[in-house]
Amino acid sequence: MKIKGPSFDVMLEECFDASTLEDYEILREEYHILANSYWIMLGSLTCKSKCCVISNHPFIFQACANPGCPTGGIWSEWTTTDRCPTTCGSCSKAFHTRRCLTAEIECPCIGNDTRYYPCNTLSCVYPAQRTCCIPYVPMIINGSMTCGPLPKDPVVTSCCPAGGLWSNWGGYVRNSENTAFERTRRCLSEEAGCNCTTGNSVNTNKLCPCASFVDTYDTYFKNGTDILYTTSYNRELNLTTCIFWSLLYKTSDACSNWEPYTSTNVIRYWKKDAINYTEYRMADCNDPANQYFRAYCDFKTGYYRFYNTDDEVLGWKQVRILPPG
Repeated sequence: MKIKGPSFDVMLEECFDASTLEDYEILREEYHILANSYWIMLGSLTCKSKCCVISNHPFIFQACANPGCPTGGIWSEWTTTDRCPTTCGSCSKAFHTRRCLTAEIECPCIGNDTRYYPCNTLSCVYPAQRTCCIPYVPMIINGSMTCGPLPKDPVVTSCCPAGGLWSNWGGYVRNSENTAFERTRRCLSEEAGCNCTTGNSVNTNKLCPCASFVDTYDTYFKNGTDILYTTSYNRELNLTTCIFWSLLYKTSDACSNWEPYTSTNVIRYWKKDAINYTEYRMADCNDPANQYFRAYCDFKTGYYRFYNTDDEVLGWKQVRILPPG
């Protein structure tokens, strides 16, 4: 692929890894050219996307059309389960499919995922009535007498991403030795001949993989000066199951009036992506049984979920009313 600049022609050649957005600085606006949907820049720049192309000119860089994705996506090889009904001559076609290897990380592929393609394409030999079926004719393809010309796939323009292209991480599971949590991912580009050479396919975590409750949310829980929020001193996190529990207070200042209820345990918690806290009535303080706040670690999302509502929780506190004066 050749791109013409104001005073130069350059051939785009090799892939290289990307850096961060901070490294992507604009030097001289007048040297920017928009060519084939790519910004070409003059100056010693670093491309910000995962898959980039660098030219043999030392000062010309090309960013991929979709930052973070290989241009056009990465397809698997064509496969078929059809059995060809004829033995030679390109007289039949088989149904083929292929998969977009990058679709699961939201990098779409350009092109079709199905096709009908001639099968058993070698030319027929005597005593067959014809050498090739119409419209094909005998020709040498890869050293064999073949009935062609055969349809050609569009030229693949995407390069192998530097270091390969990984899938997203799967959820954590307890390992077979019951000593740690593990999660795995797959090299999506390997099937297309682009090995993953950076990073690992397995990640191990000896601690619970969910984010701890964020104490800084305490300030957001306050509503006036007469209400405080506190977490029980009696709490525990099971490091094998990653289930958290905390005993709720039943003192007079922890059993407040709430909506139509009197003397009740109430908590406030902050849901992920919320813009305000949520209040939830836990139990009647007159109930002699102990009451607990419980949450479990969601090994897929990496957040704790409040058992009562299944909401992902960033932080929580029990409401406590200060006595007057």
